[in-house]
Amino acid sequence: MRVYACAMDIMYDLRARSPRPGDLALGGWAWLPRMIDKARATYHGDPGTYVHPCSRDRVLLAHMGLSVDEFREIIEQTSTDEEVLSQLEAARAAKGLG
Repeated sequence: MRVYACAMDIMYDLRARSPRPGDLALGGWAWLPRMIDKARATYHGDPGTYVHPCSRDRVLLAHMGLSVDEFREIIEQTSTDEEVLSQLEAARAAKGLG
């Protein structure tokens, strides 16, 4: 089993490290951990050559029923993957999506 450090464990500098792999899932959502890493770096650090929101991020957000702005608000209000997932689930439930 591969173990990856939480995005909060080091600075949000994707020039120094890569975001987590796209096939890694959180709450059943593949790509979500990677999108969290890229978003945190974009909003709170240096994304390097990585882009958020990229087209794949937008596809995942559309499947989740969330906008880029809603996801950014969740990122701004949370500090762990578990908190992100909890707020995503709450936002989806409020929309009758999950």
